Amino acid sequence: MSDLIDFQIDLKVADGQLETFKGLVAEMISFIKTEEPGTLIYNWYISEANHKGTLLERYKNNQAAIKHVNNFVSGKYVDRLMSICTFESITILGDASDELKETLKDFTEDFRNHIGGFIR
Repeated sequence: MSDLIDFQIDLKVADGQLETFKGLVAEMISFIKTEEPGTLIYNWYISEANHKGTLLERYKNNQAAIKHVNNFVSGKYVDRLMSICTFESITILGDASDELKETLKDFTEDFRNHIGGFIR
């Protein structure tokens, strides 16, 4: 069993908001890199053709994931991001604790337990 928790978030950026989105992403990356040492991976991807984006996140454990969600919900980025994006899906991968599930209840019900594999 692994302690790692992954988030995969798919979203759509509103028309005319791509450059604003990119600037906000850069701000968020800087903040998370500095303030959240338990965030191991935080990578954004965007299709400039159709403005669909994906965010891949990895946390060292449930506590680190909870800290990130709490920082996001109570922080300065949530309103700005939600005003220019629509979340299409949020998937949580790994053995999520009841506390993490409760923290994410307003965002997703898609939790998938780890059943095998490896990381090199």
